Amino acid sequence: MTEEEVKLRLITPALQQVGWNVWRIGMEQMPSKRIVRQDYEFSDGQILFEGDKIKRGNKKKCDYVLYSFEGQPLAIIEAKGDSYTIRDGIQQAMEYAKGFGCYFAYSSNGSGFVEYDFFTGKQRDLKRDEFPSESELLARFYKGSGDKDSIQELQKQENNEFLTPRESIPLEFQNLISQPYFLESKFPRYYQAAAVNKAIEAIATGQKRILLVMATGTGKTYTAFELIYRLYKAGKIKKILYLADRNNLIDQTMANDFKPLLKESTKIQNKQIDEAYPLCFALYQQFITFKDDEIIKNFENYAKDAFDFILIDECHRSSSKEDSAYREILEYFSPAIQVGMTATPKHNEESSNLDYFGKPVYMYSLKQGIEDGFLAPYKVVRYGFNIDLMGYRPEQGKKDKHGHIVPDDEYYRSDFNRVLYIDERTNLVAKIISDFLKHTLKDRFAKTIVFCQDTRHAAIMREALINENSDLMKQNSNYIVRITGDDEVGKDQLENFIATNKTFPVIATTSKLLSTGTDTKMVKLIALDMTINSLIEFKQIVGRGTRINEKLGKSYFSILDFSNATRLFADKDFDGETFAPIERDISSKDEAKIEVQEHIKSDDFPTQKPDIDDANTTKKFEINGVEVQLIHELHQILDASGKLITNDFIAFSKQNINSNYQSLELFLKEWQNADTKSSFIQELEHKGILIEELRAMPEFKDKDEFDILISLAFNQRAISRKERAKKANKILNKFEGKAREVLEILLEKYAQNGITDIENPKVFQTQPFDFVNINSALEIFGGVENYLQILKEIKKELYDIA
Repeated sequence: MTEEEVKLRLITPALQQVGWNVWRIGMEQMPSKRIVRQDYEFSDGQILFEGDKIKRGNKKKCDYVLYSFEGQPLAIIEAKGDSYTIRDGIQQAMEYAKGFGCYFAYSSNGSGFVEYDFFTGKQRDLKRDEFPSESELLARFYKGSGDKDSIQELQKQENNEFLTPRESIPLEFQNLISQPYFLESKFPRYYQAAAVNKAIEAIATGQKRILLVMATGTGKTYTAFELIYRLYKAGKIKKILYLADRNNLIDQTMANDFKPLLKESTKIQNKQIDEAYPLCFALYQQFITFKDDEIIKNFENYAKDAFDFILIDECHRSSSKEDSAYREILEYFSPAIQVGMTATPKHNEESSNLDYFGKPVYMYSLKQGIEDGFLAPYKVVRYGFNIDLMGYRPEQGKKDKHGHIVPDDEYYRSDFNRVLYIDERTNLVAKIISDFLKHTLKDRFAKTIVFCQDTRHAAIMREALINENSDLMKQNSNYIVRITGDDEVGKDQLENFIATNKTFPVIATTSKLLSTGTDTKMVKLIALDMTINSLIEFKQIVGRGTRINEKLGKSYFSILDFSNATRLFADKDFDGETFAPIERDISSKDEAKIEVQEHIKSDDFPTQKPDIDDANTTKKFEINGVEVQLIHELHQILDASGKLITNDFIAFSKQNINSNYQSLELFLKEWQNADTKSSFIQELEHKGILIEELRAMPEFKDKDEFDILISLAFNQRAISRKERAKKANKILNKFEGKAREVLEILLEKYAQNGITDIENPKVFQTQPFDFVNINSALEIFGGVENYLQILKEIKKELYDIA
């Protein structure tokens, strides 16, 4: 039996027998008690690059998601056809269960079930009539891993990434689990619901410090709203504080995601709390201010138990350093439950979110967001100038533009815009950015952020960009602006820059202000001309481009790297994976000269002067008359597995084909045995074989994927689809009448569009199939099995290379 038949005839009846209601409900519907979501598509489909175009990959789908209460999944079931073993789907079920925050995972081929229990770390077989009922699973869910002694024993076991020990949820807190979501405006995505559920579980078991890690652009604020809403409506919390570090963030939060609680909300101003409102929004500066060298602790004017719940937005900046003044606020209000939310948890020898909050109860990374199609993928272009890679030494006695002698020294990339501002280098960067908008994106109104070394550099870069785009500056003087912490005029344009319905400003130069906390939905281009050594800062900057707005034409973004900052994509802590970009080594002296320390106080005091650094304290020189040339350019894209790869698609794909298939015979065997060629091609893409990019190349325009692959990897002659269709024409001699007519059209469809067309039953909804539909076509060939067998014979003839 096929997988669908196994589900229909065996698995669904087994679930119904013990009281589960099996429904097919959509992504934007929240299931209620004892509901099973069948064939649940829970992602949007990864955005993939296809030459110069993009497309959506297939959506991820769970065969069954079992819910107890509204939005509270208990288990995942992965179904397989009866040609598979009972446990072939358990790893997939476990992976999905982790994403959904479930504690029970099952696999089945219809003969029975294999169960994995995340609480105990154990796996067992079940007969088909032994599947647990909703009440049994819910009881096990509440029990968790048992008491503290049981958990300590589990934690002694060999490290198991799937094992999730948790104490039992007391009876008096079980109402928190069943408290409904607010669903009048929108529905939480699977990972948002999982983050809320995990936080509530932790609170129900007595945990008071909780960390949620979610990538920029994945809806942290909406997740915070649903968490607070459920806890507040369940009566668990009565006085709530939402802490942030920028006024515009609080205003956006109150007006948008927290609008359903607006009547219960107030903004703390002038260091006064209106006791009539249960939900208070506040800047850190309402509780602690800095006057000269003095720290004024306004929070001491309040009772330590003034709040019973505190949500800390972007907590990596506020509470991660032991000596951070802001952390004193949280420690003062220590009786409160405190939930920290961040896209970039900090963990190193000096500071750590983990020291304060503990391990995250849920994580959703940038890589996951891109794979699910909720975040935009990116292209990267790295540039190397002669002076960056080989260094620059000024001639003896060279003076800067203000008549100061430039110290005689060797200067490299990390020195430029820190010690030396070189006009020719800045002008070349500005020209490359402008040309990229004109000729590559072909959109001079694509929102662009240029990250500069400091505020002075941002001003110089703005001037260079103006000179490259004077025609558009004539149309609107705000086409290019500097938005920095010390520029009040520029800051006034921030809301216009991030607004989706405002054309101007288009290009913003900045250093720190736009690196975090701004909802830049339409940014299509990020240019990096600043030294970045902090992985946290880098991830925050990348996050400025990850939001998707397909209605307005934003599906991906580009990064132009002039400072080798994108080397941090290779950091093992960037989503926990590594990659090796294909690029020549830069000067070892250049690397040696990069200063490892981050800007002082860039994390501690972002709101006081978020963008002002050592521009006025370090001696700097503006010079010109330097020969600057572009000598290195590397283009990279994200492949389907989330790795940055070179755009030499032919060499890269050939290498991956040969590493997966050591011989032509092995490849042919797997190709012929594949259930559908479409699924086989999709599997190849996940192995790093860039079918779509290869197919877009002129030399492969009329070729079948089969020919592309065997010609690249095994030096076989590639023939056109039309030639292959002619080879298969001899099979037509076995048929006559409508049967022959149908097959002739199918072969024409193959010649025009390829194998995926004729494998898809929807082909009968297209012209010239106006005389037949899928049902009547199956009748012509004597049923489904006969038709599939004929299709199999056609494919055998198509791909015969004898």
